[in-house]
Amino acid sequence: MKFFASHDRIEVYVYKVEDNPRGVNVFVSRSHPEMIKRLMEQEIPEVYDGTVEIMSVAREAGDRTKVAVRSHNPNVDAIGTIVGRGGANIKKITSKFHPARYDAKSDRMVPIEENIDVIEWVADPAEFIYNAIAPAEVDQVIFDENDSKRALVVVPDNKLSLAIGRRGQNVRLAAHLTGYRIDIKSASEFEAMEETGSVGLEAENDTVEE
Repeated sequence: MKFFASHDRIEVYVYKVEDNPRGVNVFVSRSHPEMIKRLMEQEIPEVYDGTVEIMSVAREAGDRTKVAVRSHNPNVDAIGTIVGRGGANIKKITSKFHPARYDAKSDRMVPIEENIDVIEWVADPAEFIYNAIAPAEVDQVIFDENDSKRALVVVPDNKLSLAIGRRGQNVRLAAHLTGYRIDIKSASEFEAMEETGSVGLEAENDTVEE
């Protein structure tokens, strides 16, 4: 949680405006995923002019964000443009948040860093999911024949924990980013499923919702 003084200047995202008998209610947020998109438009000229487009954002504010981008100019690298030289653009954007947490040992608020992963958006759903699961490697993506928005992702055994992420964060963000409900299995788990003829997606409660 971050506390501000009455005269602090901060940047927020206005996500709703409502009229009421007493005037107007303006709803603002600093944790909304669109906040990332608007800051990138503000800080990166190629995003502002449309050369590089932010296709989707998945965010767990104060911790980690995944951003999918594409370039409309073959001579412009979308990921490199967003990240900037030495990560300069990402640093400028994260510096706007000033997130902090309470540290019991020091009895004070200490700054924390929100990590932003930038991945390439592609029209092919399987390739997009491959990219979204990064930094883990992916062996294959299998789509549910009965539900076009569900996918089984198979990863090497030694990459399973990385693919799932701490408390399921990596796969959860990947699901939000791609719009797919994702179930992750290790290669050995998938091999066992093939041997028993049970290849398919697990029950709903074993799948990460988008």
